[in-house]
Amino acid sequence: MRRLLAAVVLTSLAATSAPVDAKCARMHQQPKVLTASVELPVDGGGIVVGTQNVPYDLPDQGEALQKSWGFLTGRDLMQPVITVIAPGLVVYGVQPNMRTTGELTTGSKVIAKLTVTKDKVAKLAAPKVKAITHVMARGRFSAATNVALDGSAPADAIAMVLFDGNGAARSWREVPPLATMVEVYGNRRCGVLPNGTIESKAGEKVTVAWLDKYGRLSAQSKLVAIRVAI
Repeated sequence: MRRLLAAVVLTSLAATSAPVDAKCARMHQQPKVLTASVELPVDGGGIVVGTQNVPYDLPDQGEALQKSWGFLTGRDLMQPVITVIAPGLVVYGVQPNMRTTGELTTGSKVIAKLTVTKDKVAKLAAPKVKAITHVMARGRFSAATNVALDGSAPADAIAMVLFDGNGAARSWREVPPLATMVEVYGNRRCGVLPNGTIESKAGEKVTVAWLDKYGRLSAQSKLVAIRVAI
């Protein structure tokens, strides 16, 4: 009887654990240009680049921060003004009040274009938050933090950034058009998170802000305590 029970337990473990390992394929990272062509207002901003997961058979090109990239303006190659918005989210800009047209280049190819205009564009207002929830589960993802909005995301918002109570950026996500909920953190099985990403837990107080299509942050929302998703 003991031998039979042992055999049943071993069979059960093999059935539940082996397929998980067999189906899990590690991911690589690559920079993803979120604003391939942008006309900047005179008060600053730049080309927004995020870090994305790609299948393992694609080359690992690293995160959004690429210090070898430059701005090509005519025949001149300028060092971009790099602003790290959050782990894995970077803005490549030019010096304030510099009116220019340039191309962000990797050295071998142009990946985005930027024009500085004379326009003045107001920054987005702080997100209106109904609730922020955190969920942990098995299977498709292991953890996620979701922000429920009071209304839809602004048309010019391309990303949402989550900050801790001291104002340090922890995580970010792209914002779908007219979204009423944004997953601002997600850690899926076999995925790779940008260096410095921090998972926020239930009970912590955090804030969120929009990043607009010009690469500028909005004001932060009020502090919100994270709840456990039901």
